[in-house]
Amino acid sequence: MALGAAAPGVVHATPFHSVFYHRLQGSFWAELADDTGARPTPRELAIASINDNFKSIRSLGFDTVTIGLPDSDNWVSQHGGGFSYDPKSSASGRPQFAVAQEIVLRIAAADHLKVIFAIGFSNYRRSTDGRSAWAGMADEYGSTSTPKGAYDFLHALIDPTGFYGTGLTTTKLANIGLQDGPVRSHVGDTRVVGWNFAGEWSPAIVNRDSHIHTHEHVFKKYWNFFYGLVHYHGASNAFAATYLIGEPGGGEAQVKNIKAFKQWFAPGSGIRQPDLVGVEFYCNGRTDPAGIGAELNEMVDAMEKADPGHYPDDFMISPAHVFLAEGGTDEATSPATGTFFQDVFHVLTARDLAGIQLWVSDTLADARDASGKLTVAVATPAYDLFTTRFSPAGERSYKPLADGVSWHGGIVKGGSYADPESFTSSREIRPAAYGSWTYTGLTEKGRQVQQALSAP
Repeated sequence: MALGAAAPGVVHATPFHSVFYHRLQGSFWAELADDTGARPTPRELAIASINDNFKSIRSLGFDTVTIGLPDSDNWVSQHGGGFSYDPKSSASGRPQFAVAQEIVLRIAAADHLKVIFAIGFSNYRRSTDGRSAWAGMADEYGSTSTPKGAYDFLHALIDPTGFYGTGLTTTKLANIGLQDGPVRSHVGDTRVVGWNFAGEWSPAIVNRDSHIHTHEHVFKKYWNFFYGLVHYHGASNAFAATYLIGEPGGGEAQVKNIKAFKQWFAPGSGIRQPDLVGVEFYCNGRTDPAGIGAELNEMVDAMEKADPGHYPDDFMISPAHVFLAEGGTDEATSPATGTFFQDVFHVLTARDLAGIQLWVSDTLADARDASGKLTVAVATPAYDLFTTRFSPAGERSYKPLADGVSWHGGIVKGGSYADPESFTSSREIRPAAYGSWTYTGLTEKGRQVQQALSAP
């Protein structure tokens, strides 16, 4: 049986070509949600920046942007940037974040770009769900969802009107010549071409105390609910996608990882098969860029070819339902770097894959320089496609969570993502520098991508 046979009519005649936009900027959503204070407000500046940058992305040859929707129990919370786990609660609901989503969609549509929203679960949240000592993914948030968990978190991202009503409207879009309008449900919203369910899943993460496969548990618990929301009442505008962690060069271990991941939604499992299943494709110093074509073909083969003799109950996933989920290269000195993107896009076309989501750093990491001055800088510029300029206008501190609630950062030394006790908690709030962030030209990698995109 091939994946996709039961899909509700989601068809992509042409593969999508997408880049991640501000994937890790901690204050991105907080600033876009903030239309307060003296003008220009953070929202006004963010709107102008997004509009300029989306136009640059479109002119480079991309047709889609991928934008992360992070949860509020992650480092982004120190800058106020996470979406609420309990949107029904007046203490933790964030209706202006729903307005920010609508703003992004209106700007993207005006700039002839579709949007993929990537919903992210923090490692702490994935690790705690299913443990009897915790109340699932709602442990500190007093979630009003029944049963407790991430249900309302997912639901509010896909249909915010069910939680915040129909009275919310965007503001300041007239500044860039667009019409303001109401926040609406994204079910059936043709501006959204896809929903990505977390990502970087790993079948190998097992809690050492409970012996629960933590990633598998969370995926199986929420996937059918998520899939049902995306395709509610037969909506077929957007695909429901997911992808697994990994990188080229993994050899047989990577093949086994892919085969194990597929079993989470194998025929007869009771878990709906995703519309699209993705693989990562990073080449970051541990893999020779010259081998990317062969490595990607091996990973696609592991998806496509059923091998029940070696992997019981293995099944086929057509390449038309496989996408390159997240990746790129930070290599700058290898002679093969110049052909890396050509080889990646050749595999995309030759194997008739569903699409690509190219990683771009573009994180605008909120930080301070050696003198203590608040700055905004690109965290990993080796991945960037554009040269950039930031013009500061001010700074804000955003309250990240409800009173008494902490967010959880990195793990302690010797700890594990599969062990909830390993995580440090914090209520620290760091300021965010807001202003105008614009693309000013192409980097060398940007030129390589432009050439790959324009190749026949």
